[in-house]
Amino acid sequence: EEAVVEIPANQNLLTGLADLSEEAIGKRPVAVMVNNVNKALPQYGIAEADVIFEMHVEGDLTRLMAMYADYTKVPKVCAIRSCRYYYPVIAHGFDAFYVNWGFDETMRDYVNSLGIPYFDGMVNAGKMFGRDQGRINSGYSLEHTAYFDGTKMAKHLNEGNYRVDLLD
Repeated sequence: EEAVVEIPANQNLLTGLADLSEEAIGKRPVAVMVNNVNKALPQYGIAEADVIFEMHVEGDLTRLMAMYADYTKVPKVCAIRSCRYYYPVIAHGFDAFYVNWGFDETMRDYVNSLGIPYFDGMVNAGKMFGRDQGRINSGYSLEHTAYFDGTKMAKHLNEGNYRVDLLD
């Protein structure tokens, strides 16, 4: 006799844990690009990520993509950075919203061709993005001060014309 395993309705598809809020069940995750160079440390908001992808970008540098299964509980994340070609493909595979700060026009065309919704701090500054004044005052270079205020994500998605449900 085979045992029947019951999967809880609030199972986090990224971790397997039953920890999603009622509002996040069956909803799309959020993928956020995060700087990973020494001059940008410490990052904040990444400890709450369900999954972190780290990949090579150039030279000896890597960049992170923090993924949050519960779009209603994304924290403020800093320091966010620009897109690289392979990260949107990963986000697309999870049907995620993609968040970054800047990319060149060929990259924009590429991301648009994937059909994934993205939020770019270079374009949408002020809505869910900003500069960390404490970091600026502490002497961080400007490219290490950009943040994404994920606490505003759910409201922004609900007010906009976005598909928040996962594809079947």
